[in-house]
Amino acid sequence: MEHKTVFSGRYYALEVYYSNHQKSIVTFASRNVARHPIEPRTLSGGFAKGVFSQMGFNEFLIGTRVNDWYQNDEIFEVIDIINSYTLGDVFTYGSSMGAFGAVNYAAALNAKQFVALAPQYSIDPSHTSDTRWIFEFHRLNGRFKNNLIEKMNCSESRGFVFFDQSGVDLAHAKLIEKSTRATLVPLELGGHSCGRTINKFYPLKKIIQDVSDDEFSFANFYKQLELKKDNLIEIIIRNVHDKDSFFELWNKIESKETALKMDDVNLVIDKAREVGLDKDDILQKLNFLGTLLTGNAFLLRKARWLKLLNCPNEALKLYKYLLTKQPKNVSLLQNVARIYFEKGDGQAAIQTLREAVAYAPDMPGPALLLSHYYYKLNDIGNAEKCIHDAIDSNGHDPKLYHRLGVVLFAKNEYAGAKEAFQKAIELDPKSSHSYYQIGCICSKQKDICEAIDYFGKAIDSDSNNPAFYHMLGRCLLSNGDLKKAEDAILNALALQSDSLAYKAVLKQIQEAMKKKGLWPFRIFSK
Repeated sequence: MEHKTVFSGRYYALEVYYSNHQKSIVTFASRNVARHPIEPRTLSGGFAKGVFSQMGFNEFLIGTRVNDWYQNDEIFEVIDIINSYTLGDVFTYGSSMGAFGAVNYAAALNAKQFVALAPQYSIDPSHTSDTRWIFEFHRLNGRFKNNLIEKMNCSESRGFVFFDQSGVDLAHAKLIEKSTRATLVPLELGGHSCGRTINKFYPLKKIIQDVSDDEFSFANFYKQLELKKDNLIEIIIRNVHDKDSFFELWNKIESKETALKMDDVNLVIDKAREVGLDKDDILQKLNFLGTLLTGNAFLLRKARWLKLLNCPNEALKLYKYLLTKQPKNVSLLQNVARIYFEKGDGQAAIQTLREAVAYAPDMPGPALLLSHYYYKLNDIGNAEKCIHDAIDSNGHDPKLYHRLGVVLFAKNEYAGAKEAFQKAIELDPKSSHSYYQIGCICSKQKDICEAIDYFGKAIDSDSNNPAFYHMLGRCLLSNGDLKKAEDAILNALALQSDSLAYKAVLKQIQEAMKKKGLWPFRIFSK
């Protein structure tokens, strides 16, 4: 067997296991939060490395140094190298970003079938209202040029798309179905990482084997799910509503009757809190899970739960240990900073975040948190400066402009704040809080009609925020539109029934209505 890296470019790499088999599989690496969309970083190796070469496939593993959905033209150099081999029947495979690659380049690789786990049709939120990849979308603006699915270059490509239809992945799957000859395989569990769930009841390598042998059966796939669902945590947990049913689940975990994966930790501990287990019981459960699931991935989850369970010193100790393994891990540094700040050590939090920003100046998260902490410490100058610095490094993130608007608003620089919020909206038209903040500026400047318009836009973007209705109601009251003002405040109270401020405004509105003889007015009964 030939096993070597045959290509290592600026963005992508290609590792090959080749034995002149009659079948070949091309896998695409998934998105990794440690990578940047444009600037190459540490290479992520191929997806399911080494598995398929043992199953009679020639295996081609496309690795990546960027989260760019394989949009750089360098990918075609990789594809040309693959196509230079004698391949037999070709199959492409990947998850999430890798699944996009598997579908997007199926035609270029002359693939017989693709197998895609929760692929994207596009990362442009205008197609699906999916904002999960908005950071990458804005950074790749103008560079997302090789979306061959959208260009209908894959219209004859066949394959299977596995996805959880209860979330936004459904919209992507439907668009891929329209643009290719894909067969959809919907589930109602697993979330975006549905592959991990599928692997519990129908091994993914068996799916590849069955697809390559033209033997994949829907009936058998769903039959296996039905047979094994009683031992799938994702399904069992839906029926856990009290302590008794939780302990039934826990007995299955302790006896190993139920297979437990790393992603299940949050499901189990979340449910333990929901049914009312006390802190000591939950900590005991968490420690037991550590005997089943080991390694840094579990320690990271344990640290998160220690913090949520109000054990900050223990959480901090774990995060610091993990930082000895990954000293430039920005997410770990942010978690350490949060604990420092909550413990009252603002300067340690600031210093930690400055390290994070230095390691990743183009990532918005550390800068946003650093600005927030400066703001909380009344250091408005530095709160503004670090956001300007972040915008200089990454001028395409709407959250940075929103944060800049908040800081300028605090300085009473309303014109600059309004401009920043408008830029945030330009980058993300669903930025409900930016609409809201502009409404607040207009309200302060007594431009009530414009304020009403912006509060309405905020509600159009997010109809579940009571503050939006509250401010809309107050402005409508000022404008004398009492019936609409009453409706707005009642909507606010429907979302937050215990708000004394909302009740006070409702009383004021209804007293004004009474004076004008606008009867009957509606009664808030809670």
